[in-house]
Amino acid sequence: MSDIAFSLALLTGAFLVVWRALEMIDAMSRCTCSLVRWSWIALAVAGAWVVCAVLTGDHLAPALIAFFIAVAAVFLTDRRWRPGEHRSSTLSKGL
Repeated sequence: MSDIAFSLALLTGAFLVVWRALEMIDAMSRCTCSLVRWSWIALAVAGAWVVCAVLTGDHLAPALIAFFIAVAAVFLTDRRWRPGEHRSSTLSKGL
């Protein structure tokens, strides 16, 4: 079972590297739609990693770190989670 958790850890690490590259691309094009989608996918992968780590008892600390990083990414990219900020208000201001 620990091999499965380690493989999932490697997969999650590779996924986060790809996600960071996509974040840089989105920052250049000023389109965050796909970045929001990728942040939710990263949260799902990190959540699955936490479940596997709890079940196997291996690599729990890195799994929790990845999970909280993914939660932060969702809060930073998805405007629905920001209090007082709505998509329509930012579009009307020209931001």
